[in-house]
Amino acid sequence: MKKLLIPLFSIFLCSPSVFADDIDLYELSNKYPHCQSSDYRDGCFDDYSFRTDKKSRAAGYYKDNLLWEGLIWQNDILSFEVRESKLKAVMSCESIQDGWYQCSDGQKFKPLEDGYIDVNNRKHGRFIFIWADGSIFEGNLSDDSKNGYGKMTWNDGTVYEGNWENGNNSGYGKLTWSNGDVYEGNWKNDAQHGFGKLTFLNGDVYEGNWKNNDIHGYGKYTWSDGDVYEGNWENGEMTD
Repeated sequence: MKKLLIPLFSIFLCSPSVFADDIDLYELSNKYPHCQSSDYRDGCFDDYSFRTDKKSRAAGYYKDNLLWEGLIWQNDILSFEVRESKLKAVMSCESIQDGWYQCSDGQKFKPLEDGYIDVNNRKHGRFIFIWADGSIFEGNLSDDSKNGYGKMTWNDGTVYEGNWENGNNSGYGKLTWSNGDVYEGNWKNDAQHGFGKLTFLNGDVYEGNWKNNDIHGYGKYTWSDGDVYEGNWENGEMTD
């Protein structure tokens, strides 16, 4: 059987004994099993770094591939508390010039067009964000979370452009990895889910159904040498 080359995607290790208000990572890490896969996290605890500078970290309980309860650090600064997958900013930000705001974790942001900050200090509408590592997001927000259409460009050159829901890739979108691989299709909670097409730099192409980041259901895989498999898949494996 030919080997499939499926790239992994994640948008978000230290001691877990950290508290913020009543979010106790040590308690969560003992209450739930630790996640065994970084591909799709569900019903488990994880604590991992993200972004290439390794100064950003997400820790807590994951449900359906979402951080459901936990904490997020950016640039080694505690930035968000997360409850029922909703973000609450805890870093401080101040207005500087030309409409920009600078935050204590190194990020800066600016409202664009219909973007505004409400009386509860939550962001809505169109914004641009620039993180300390050079990553950039431009798109729509609702209650401080990415919602609707937006484009995220990581500092390694990886780009996602498409729909978001509650801060996660959900709906239709296109992800281009820095190595040149491209996935275009449906997403759910930051996972390839539904129908989509994955084109590898080496010429391999898969087009068909996905479930929770795995090839699953009916689909066609064409290798660069011309070999083809078309049929059913289960959790990334050919079943016909």
